[in-house]
Amino acid sequence: MKKESDLFITLGIIGIILLLIYPAVFQAIQNNFLSNKLRETSIEISSAFQDYLIDNRLKNLDKLFKTNGIEFFTKLDTTKICKDRNSKECLDMNQYYRLNGEKTDITNTDVANSVCAVLKSGASVCLTPFKNVEESGAFLILDITGKKGPNLGGKDFFLCTVNNEGVIKSMYEWNESYVSLMTEYDSYSRISKENWKINY
Repeated sequence: MKKESDLFITLGIIGIILLLIYPAVFQAIQNNFLSNKLRETSIEISSAFQDYLIDNRLKNLDKLFKTNGIEFFTKLDTTKICKDRNSKECLDMNQYYRLNGEKTDITNTDVANSVCAVLKSGASVCLTPFKNVEESGAFLILDITGKKGPNLGGKDFFLCTVNNEGVIKSMYEWNESYVSLMTEYDSYSRISKENWKINY
């Protein structure tokens, strides 16, 4: 009888320890998955910009950014291209949240006037060339898990910019007036500089 009670106590202690460490382990696994997915999606997009430059014998992306950017998507491995910004088939701009749980609203911004696509990997990508800005470039929306979620800015949803050489940066790096507290505006550059690791 004493052995059985000792066994139950031991199992109870192990159960409590597992309950305490499970969220941290789950979070680490999810962050690792999302980090790898962001890196893979970024490589695919950067390669598409370089392919566009090579195929068109161009030195920069100015020509692409003077259009709606649709030619860019022909260089990606897509399952669907949405030319209508109101189409929710590629990206529903009302479904995103910040890390603090606050809803993100980008529907009334320049970023929302995008041509979007769904990649074969499941990621959603939108491109909006700058308007009324002196420099050449574009806004880039990345949802690396598509409709699957978690739909959190800084985890699987990123607002970025692309310069005319095809270099992707956080929107905050391009214009510091955007909010910067590990949100969808600055997390892309933070993660890429930390060897593609989500450490929050």
